[in-house]
This record gives sequence, C-alpha cells and structure tokens, in this order.
Amino acid sequence: MASVVNDIEHAARTLGIQLQLVPADRPDDILRAFSTMASQGANAFIVLPSPMLFGEHRRIVELAANNRLPGMYQAREFVDAGGLTSYGANLDDLFGAPPRMWTRYSKGLSRRTCLSNDRPSSSWSHQLERCESSRTGDQS
Repeated sequence: MASVVNDIEHAARTLGIQLQLVPADRPDDILRAFSTMASQGANAFIVLPSPMLFGEHRRIVELAANNRLPGMYQAREFVDAGGLTSYGANLDDLFGAPPRMWTRYSKGLSRRTCLSNDRPSSSWSHQLERCESSRTGDQS
C-alpha cells in the first residue's frame, strides 16, 4: 500500500496538485472522511485498494454523490453502483477468466481456441502451457 501512496504523491507533485490523505480504517471512519474532505474543499478523491472500503462501496458512492464529490475507485463495482470511474481490474474478469479457460481446455479445445478471447496473466498462460505439454507428452 505504501508504494501506491508514494506513486500518488509523486503524481500529485508532478501535476502541482495538493494531496491530502484522509484515512478511513473502519466503516465508522467513512462519514468522518467525507466530512473532512468537504470542510477542506476537496475537488475529488481516490479510494485506495482496501477490502473494507470495497465492502462499503455502495455507501461510499452514495456519500460521494451527496457531497457532489467525484471519485476514482479501485474496482468496477464502485462504478456499477454509480461512481464516476475506476482504475482497477474487473474482479469478475480477474477471478472468472481462469475457470473459463480451464473449462475450455478440459473439454479438449486447442490452446489457440482456448485463449483466443481471454488474455490470461503470464502465470496462467505458463500453467496452461505446462498442462498442455504434459497432456500431449511434449516435454520441451
């Protein structure tokens, strides 16, 4: 998390934007964080990756709308709930692609057919190559 904050701080300095970190470590902190942002005249906010904040995504989007404060979120689910924009991976794609690819592979489809519509991570690609080579007996 520290590297994400460092990257955001660096980008803010580069762009000449004043950045203020407003922590929200518990669900009870979220309302206080929005009050702090509103009282200090924030123009926008970014939600950093956090399981707790993800679990509160509907509430955060509602508070953002009520405060007329545009937000950038780490997951598409915030946008699906009415938020402005997200910068993270679509979690359904992230966790759904490997099982879909494995289903296609296990049904005997060629690797080319299996992967033509999905762009797996390098680790999944590597695992599929190993599985395919062991299935065909190719040990290269």
